[in-house]
Amino acid sequence: MQDGFIFDKLIAMIEEGKYWPLHFTSETRPKFITPKQYSSTLKVHRIFRALQGDQRSRMIKFIIEKEETNVTTIYSQLKIAQPVASRELKTLRESKIVKSRRVGKQVLYSINWSVLDKLIKKAEEILSCVEQE
Repeated sequence: MQDGFIFDKLIAMIEEGKYWPLHFTSETRPKFITPKQYSSTLKVHRIFRALQGDQRSRMIKFIIEKEETNVTTIYSQLKIAQPVASRELKTLRESKIVKSRRVGKQVLYSINWSVLDKLIKKAEEILSCVEQE
């Protein structure tokens, strides 16, 4: 009966927006996170999603080489369709890995080094923790 009470209380807290279910464990009991933790988790997910994939990796390398470039140069040099290049750039822009600026009718893309440097440092920290274990 006590477990039922706790579960009901958690459900009420979820409905109030204080906690959100993350996933169910193998024991079928839900794990909960706060809205702030959920927001942070989504941001991290978007960043790692932006870094994964051959197209985006090639685009990041290309933008690093060119320092600043437009979508036309990206899709023509990398031999990908323009809609694909635009969609991938949108993902990179939303994750703040790439920044853009408008010059007349053109939009120029460059690497957001402040974000990328922080990501690299965090990745090195994580790798050092994993390697110690």
